[in-house]
Amino acid sequence: MSRNSWVFIALGTFFWIADAIFIRFAGVELFHFGSIWLIGLFLATPLVGWVLIKTCLAVTGIPEEQALKPITILCTTGLLLNGVAISQYRWLYGDTTEHLLLGAAWLLWGVGVLIILAIYLENRSGTRSGTPTHETRSTS
Repeated sequence: MSRNSWVFIALGTFFWIADAIFIRFAGVELFHFGSIWLIGLFLATPLVGWVLIKTCLAVTGIPEEQALKPITILCTTGLLLNGVAISQYRWLYGDTTEHLLLGAAWLLWGVGVLIILAIYLENRSGTRSGTPTHETRSTS
């Protein structure tokens, strides 16, 4: 495994810990059904995700055209830790089932958003994993 893979595993772990702490301390005031603040959190996630991706890529020197693999490693790490937390350490996110479900749902939403943003970054430059996304036609 490359050095950057380990860096993104570490970043995924760091961001999962930060999010778990946020979920725990934001409490049922934020993570309850019908919360207008929760809707706002879901809507803000793409903007925060964009900043997170751009920062991680800049710090590691990875070009946007190669964003998908490292961001997928970061997200998969958080996703796996989320699964362990939900199944083994339910108290980590909160005291109620509603708090746990909505906190975990927000984390899953974040994973999906980050991967979609990484796909967008790769494709906006006209490449995907180093290969053209469209065929060039020869005029013979």
